[in-house]
Amino acid sequence: MKAELPPNEDARLAALDEYDILDTPTEAEFDAVTELASRLCETPISVVNLIARGRQWFKSEVGLGVRETPLETSICAHAILEEEFLMVPDTREDRRFADNELVTGEPFLRFYAGALLRSPEGFPLGTLCVLDTKPRQLDAQQVAALRTLARRRPKAFRGSVDSCVPRLLQLARSTTAPLELAWAAERVVAAVADRG
Repeated sequence: MKAELPPNEDARLAALDEYDILDTPTEAEFDAVTELASRLCETPISVVNLIARGRQWFKSEVGLGVRETPLETSICAHAILEEEFLMVPDTREDRRFADNELVTGEPFLRFYAGALLRSPEGFPLGTLCVLDTKPRQLDAQQVAALRTLARRRPKAFRGSVDSCVPRLLQLARSTTAPLELAWAAERVVAAVADRG
């Protein structure tokens, strides 16, 4: 099922266009964010996703292998209609996604969780999302960590993410404690946001 357009869609798209980020090359800093999201949430797929005209475009992706898909198949286009976060434990059990070709065919997406990326004016521009090919849930610490990473203003994603991301990534590789990672992510990202 194709998502409805958000309210004030023209203004939302104008806000997205101001970032001048669509169709830019991949960047290591963004890739570090998606890798960190996958590690924190223990999912094989994660995406920094922007909902543009007629398509969803991926500034960064881990495990998906494409840079964009049509809006007709976009789960994230539904997520930006939510207040802050969307979690779908089993896409085949959700009427919005049960017939989606990304669910019924390759890559057979069965789980989705996305935290909104908002402009300073509050427009939902896209999501930081994680996906899996099997039904599942995120625990409270994983949800908190994903939301913390996404709460950074999209302005902070323009050009580079901060040197905090490599430190968090190093922590993610060296520990199996999701609560410790969530707290570390929140502290470091908050500190960077205060400086920016």
